[in-house]
Amino acid sequence: MPDLTIRKGLWDDLVVVAEKQHKKPQALAQQVIQEYVQRMSDEELLERSAVAARRAPFRMDATEAVVRDYRRKKQA
Repeated sequence: MPDLTIRKGLWDDLVVVAEKQHKKPQALAQQVIQEYVQRMSDEELLERSAVAARRAPFRMDATEAVVRDYRRKKQA
C-alpha cells in the first residue's frame, strides 16, 4: 500500500473531526477516501445513464405513461 502524505494543518483538522465522531483519525481518513471514490463512481454511472437516456428513442413523458399503464394493468 502506498504511503500518503497529508499536510499538517489538514491532518489537524481531520483529528478534530475524528475526535468529535469518536473515531480514530486514520479510520476517518480511510472512510472519507472510500466515500469519495464511491461518489465518483456513482456520478460516472449517472452520467452514462443520462447519455443513454438522451439517445433513447422514446421521450420521457411517453416512457412514464408506458410504465404507469403497465403498473395499472399489473394491479388489475
